[in-house]
Amino acid sequence: YGTVKIPFPERLVGKNLKEVRIIPRFNASFFEVEFITEEEPRPVVKSDNARFYRPWFRQ
Repeated sequence: YGTVKIPFPERLVGKNLKEVRIIPRFNASFFEVEFITEEEPRPVVKSDNARFYRPWFRQ
């Protein structure tokens, strides 16, 4: 069948690559590729001023 070449996205250079998913589509006539990276967890910022809109609840 031949060689398959998968271009590596430049935006992922320098990131920790965790997984590469090769997904066959349409009876393997072509493939989709997903690059899964590891990122450092970001802290969740909680705002004391945040309010949720609840139309059924009136103050």
